[in-house]
Amino acid sequence: MFSLCWLSRARGTGRAGELLQQLADADDLVESVELHQLAYKLVGVDRIERTLILELCRQQLHKQIARAVQRIRAGAGRRRDRLRPRGSSD
Repeated sequence: MFSLCWLSRARGTGRAGELLQQLADADDLVESVELHQLAYKLVGVDRIERTLILELCRQQLHKQIARAVQRIRAGAGRRRDRLRPRGSSD
């Protein structure tokens, strides 16, 4: 930013305090901009996280439904075998 040589010349004119304050203000402004950028990125990360969580829940639901369908089919097959008369070749 500013060189120390420039600051020492300003000291001779009595403006050193003013320049130091401007430097501090500029530093605060840079920090504020950086924090704003980080907050913007965090919002994006939060959106991605929510999307991934919803996708995972959807996948888990599909797996549970598939398992339930398999159990129902397996149970229905066993019931049919019990209802069939002995000696039937169907």
